[in-house]
Amino acid sequence: MAETDINLSVILVGDSSVGKTSLLIRFVDNKFGDTQATVGIDYMRKVVCFDDQKILVRFWDTAGTEKYSAMADSAFKNAAGALLVYDVSKRESFSNLRLWLLKIKEKSHPNIKIMLIGTKIDLIEQREVSREEGSRFAAENGLFFTECSAKINENGQVEDAFITLVMETYSDQKEAHLARTMIPPPKLPARVLAPSNLHADSGSGCC
Repeated sequence: MAETDINLSVILVGDSSVGKTSLLIRFVDNKFGDTQATVGIDYMRKVVCFDDQKILVRFWDTAGTEKYSAMADSAFKNAAGALLVYDVSKRESFSNLRLWLLKIKEKSHPNIKIMLIGTKIDLIEQREVSREEGSRFAAENGLFFTECSAKINENGQVEDAFITLVMETYSDQKEAHLARTMIPPPKLPARVLAPSNLHADSGSGCC
């Protein structure tokens, strides 16, 4: 068996300083600490095992500022999944979600899978965005949704979010691959019934 069976790309999107890099480091290395602001775009990878397959997932961590948007265009184009991230303690990061979502849909594949994540839920006193608001936004836009803290990572919330997105993305890619490789049934010649089979002979009886 090859080292990995399938390759997937996932992009992390959202305002600067919402915790995208911290989420990624928590998932890939299971660590938490001070991080520097991403300049342009950064990259990490992790092998995820699912459905007897080894899936190599490349995660593209974007800067979250318009200044470096051009650098992330290729990552958007190749992404099969996206993590759309906001900070529950910063209302502005939640308000900007529509702009980020529009960017994902404009630059990515139309069937891209998107997970909405509200971060920094450990900042209980500073919370400005309720869980209900996040859940409602996700429902209105057909997104997966969760909240978590990269710092505390209670009950493996960060891992659950990443794995859920990877599983959904993999399943979607698998179905698309099967559809492309499926051999259509052979075309059979049309059967044309003779007139004698369409109408009973009026000159003969039934017995």
